[in-house]
Amino acid sequence: MPKLYERLLARAARDTLRGHMPGHKGVPRLGVPAETIDFTELSDTGDLYDPEPNVIREAEDEAASAAGADFCVYSAGGSTLVIQGMLGAVARRAAEAGHTFRVLAARDAHRACFAALGMLGGEADYIYPEYNNAWNISVGISADALSRALAAREYDAVYVTSPTYYGVMSDIPAISAVCADAGVPLLVDAAHGAHLVGDGCLFGVDRRCEAVFALSAHKTLSSLGGGAFALGNVPHGRAPAVKRAMLESMRLFGSSSPSYAVLASLDLALAEASSADGRAALDCTAERVARLREEAAETPGVRVLGAPHTIHNVGVTALDPCRFVCSFDGADGHAAATWLERERGVAAEMADARNVVFIMTASDTEETFARLLAAIRACAAEFCGASAADVPLPAMPRPERMCGVRRAMFAPSERVPLAGAAGRVAADAIAPYPPGIPVVLPGEKISQKTIAFLRGIGYNVDKEVRVLSSAPETETREEQT
Repeated sequence: MPKLYERLLARAARDTLRGHMPGHKGVPRLGVPAETIDFTELSDTGDLYDPEPNVIREAEDEAASAAGADFCVYSAGGSTLVIQGMLGAVARRAAEAGHTFRVLAARDAHRACFAALGMLGGEADYIYPEYNNAWNISVGISADALSRALAAREYDAVYVTSPTYYGVMSDIPAISAVCADAGVPLLVDAAHGAHLVGDGCLFGVDRRCEAVFALSAHKTLSSLGGGAFALGNVPHGRAPAVKRAMLESMRLFGSSSPSYAVLASLDLALAEASSADGRAALDCTAERVARLREEAAETPGVRVLGAPHTIHNVGVTALDPCRFVCSFDGADGHAAATWLERERGVAAEMADARNVVFIMTASDTEETFARLLAAIRACAAEFCGASAADVPLPAMPRPERMCGVRRAMFAPSERVPLAGAAGRVAADAIAPYPPGIPVVLPGEKISQKTIAFLRGIGYNVDKEVRVLSSAPETETREEQT
């Protein structure tokens, strides 16, 4: 039997609680007969990248209407392809104006953003989000900080992530109002928020603002892996032009043979989520997560992000109501996640040096939640009395930028162990995955503080990283703070 197929069958046969993506959790909610409907571009099946009317464009129009958006774009290449498309659209507009495009990006952006910038030849300045040391997570950027940064320099777009892997949601209404006042498009990596668009308000975006959201239906809805979409709010009748520019850019990066089975599952997942039954199921999931937060927080030794009436909350605008994040006294997150899967058959989405993260969806049942709560209580008892794992972690360092992302990505490079790379310039992103947030970007100097931080969060510093073979000439542009 083929090795990968054999491994996947064996994994599926386990009695494992899937606290991770894809959102369907192995439940055939959509009943997609993959081989039967896996076609190519034919006269009646549409072309994913063709802006002219076809059945895919019709499906997107229905999805946009249900979400209260001006346009929708489907992707069979995940949110990564959507991100490439929306940055590509910005690059095209800047090229028409005769300049290299520059983005003001929240530093906690996914590496897909920075990889796309490098491939497209764009530049970025960074705005650092607020950071909560008690939870070791970023808690979003403020509208005031964004306003100050936009007043200091002109940008072609602002790029933020909301919600984050931990479910932290930035104040999109306030952020989009700042962008509208400055006349700057807003790009939002909302890959983990596909389940939050059913109310038709598109995250409360200021309708004066040109904004595009990248959303992964396979993360929190029932799509097959790779099913994602963009939603755009574009005033002044510019929606068709922005959508066309996105499709033209996605054609540059995406496969010329996208999976129609994935596209069909995306279509079905969005229809399900926008239906009355689908919205009710998501509301039920949110209620179950709220109850789980309360019950888990009552367990000695367990801290729960967002649990009511506890001292462990984080000062954020909002939390994804379907994300569950906890930590255990006496255990780092990696150790707790390993124990949960080995001893209780509960697989988390991710863990870091402090926290364990679970993605809960409409595919989870009362039995799922009861089993997860029992496993959390057992894990707390297992580590009760162990040496405290609450040692403060160092703040994420702010690396010195030596050259641009694109220049570093394609310059002569070599591989060295990270532990011995202090003083060298990174040629690739160092981004522990998940969550895929770069600690160091191409073109930035690796310092001893960088290595200490990565060691502190559990990253293998003996792993080889790619660095420039020779030091580049230092660029003089100052990084935004």
